[in-house]
Amino acid sequence: MIILTIEVNHDEKTLNPHIRAIDEADMLSEYYRLLGCRCIDMVAIDVDGYSYDVVCDDEGLFREPLVPTLYISEDQVLFGNLAFVKLDEEGYTVGLEREDIERLLCYIEGQTENLHSWTMRQINRQQELQEIQEKLA
Repeated sequence: MIILTIEVNHDEKTLNPHIRAIDEADMLSEYYRLLGCRCIDMVAIDVDGYSYDVVCDDEGLFREPLVPTLYISEDQVLFGNLAFVKLDEEGYTVGLEREDIERLLCYIEGQTENLHSWTMRQINRQQELQEIQEKLA
């Protein structure tokens, strides 16, 4: 089965997309191996009318430096390595086709500005909180 991964390089703070083939018979182990984690979560997204699942490294929030990976909404930002798979009409996980990969890469690229803006808001909030704490001390 073909999937798309977004892998974080923590040293360079970069996100790198990769097209990977995994064994359908052992998907869970494959996700753990590719994402480099021991705990995953699944987030459903809709991209241009197509349903996908994002397999998330549930430990991504505990890695340093903290690198946000994908902006879903103001209340939902994903961290750590990710894998993208497609859902068929019956809700079963299936591999990606070329069109899916292109669609997902466009979606990810389109979220870059939102992710950057969200990150800057978090930095500003952290600085404001620190200033308030200093005034109270």
